[in-house]
Amino acid sequence: MTRSNLIKINKCRACGSENVSLDQFQKSFFLSNLNMVVDLQYGICIDCHYIFQCDYVGDEFLNYYYENSPMFRKSEPTVYELNQIERQSEFLFRHLDFSEIKMKCLEIGAHTGHFLLHLKKCQDCIAYYDELSEEALKVLSTHNALINYKKNSDVKVDLIILRHVLEHIHDTSSFIEYIDNSLMSGGYLFVEVPDWGILDDHTDTFIFEHLSHFNSYNLSSMMSKHGYECLALEKSINADDPATPNRVMRFIFKKLHIPKMGNTDFVNYFNLFREKRYEGGTKKFNSLFNSIELDKKIAFYPASNLSFSAVLETNINNHNFIGYFDSDSKKHGKEFIGYNVYDANKLIDFKPDYIFIFSQAYEPEIRDSFKEMMLNATIYSITEILSSEFKVKI
Repeated sequence: MTRSNLIKINKCRACGSENVSLDQFQKSFFLSNLNMVVDLQYGICIDCHYIFQCDYVGDEFLNYYYENSPMFRKSEPTVYELNQIERQSEFLFRHLDFSEIKMKCLEIGAHTGHFLLHLKKCQDCIAYYDELSEEALKVLSTHNALINYKKNSDVKVDLIILRHVLEHIHDTSSFIEYIDNSLMSGGYLFVEVPDWGILDDHTDTFIFEHLSHFNSYNLSSMMSKHGYECLALEKSINADDPATPNRVMRFIFKKLHIPKMGNTDFVNYFNLFREKRYEGGTKKFNSLFNSIELDKKIAFYPASNLSFSAVLETNINNHNFIGYFDSDSKKHGKEFIGYNVYDANKLIDFKPDYIFIFSQAYEPEIRDSFKEMMLNATIYSITEILSSEFKVKI
């Protein structure tokens, strides 16, 4: 391939900036499957520190390269691949709940399908694959439990998996549009890529297939521009990882319908959220209080900003509110907005009929302490009341 066949990339794929330093250095790659040498220049985005190949070989050439991929593929996973799958799936299971629905999952660049088979075994999901490599497709077709997405492209999935794929993509905008068209509204995206945020002994090497070298900032920002919010991120180094023994980043993104940065519609978007969650939350609190008989005693736990807001913003003053209860001895005996703060252990003596937990942290611990006191009270928490699923039963 000659220099004249290469396409010069003059702006950042991640943030779109033209404040880039091109032709920093040239790297030569021997492509064994095509028996040729390719010389590529690298550039750097000054604004977001994205490092990239500023010479592009073109879609037709790259697709042909992948269709004839030189990657060695085994039909059975090695112990190292199994360990990698365990680490990746543990991150995924920690942050996503597969129990609510039978999830449809699509892995793009599915390799030999063993990650999808693991998901299916652990979570009973419906597993689809999308793959360019002819060699990989031969292996994937032997797994009857997996479905070729190219033959079912009208299906919308709940989760798309990109394990070491995004760094291979030239036209990221078009690729994310393809993801959009394949993903359900509110669906999730799992991404793992090499981490170029720290340049040290654990940074990946330069590879022909890696067009992009991301850090956590520019990748998250790129996805945010396309309406994907980062829900979880972790960084990991594992010397036995078959994808890379160097530092990697794992992300879970959620597809949201948020106005893009710079769009004034975000003001309306925010106000609709505020009205639904907070004004709507106050209405739910008032409906809940109104459903309680006036002789029933109501207690708040703890004495905090959230419980003070409830006194100021709801109609609790019209009900049999006996005060705040708190484990912090510094608050005991004090009065806030006309109501006393008592030792949490005094709940045993006051015997409230209803306790409202106004803490979004330590809720399991607080509920356990109530069990130890053997309180015979109905307990609600601000977390469950503010959730969109909570309905007041009158």
